[in-house]
Amino acid sequence: MRVLIAEDELLTRMDLRCLLTDAGFDIVGEAKDGLDAVRFAEELRPDLALLDVKMPYLDGIAAARMIISKGYSDCIVMLTAYSDQEYIQNATNAGVYGYLVKPVNVNSLR
Repeated sequence: MRVLIAEDELLTRMDLRCLLTDAGFDIVGEAKDGLDAVRFAEELRPDLALLDVKMPYLDGIAAARMIISKGYSDCIVMLTAYSDQEYIQNATNAGVYGYLVKPVNVNSLR
């Protein structure tokens, strides 16, 4: 599975890359903000886009809406440190497939 990671924190992005690569996923791109996430999704057409909710320039939920509406990825999963029901509802309304609270483990992703 081809995966795009969008996470503004470098260490978290690196951890996700290692975790997913070790599990056999193909990391096709890494974005540090929501605008890059949309741009990379358009260019790379990943099978899965993992988007952090809170990112600079464009938050993850807004980026998810754009990616989904343009058909740039088949599946979007939100990653966040927030388990607030409002975030979950906003993600669901945006059309995302799943919502994972950090720290994420590979079993949760599978």
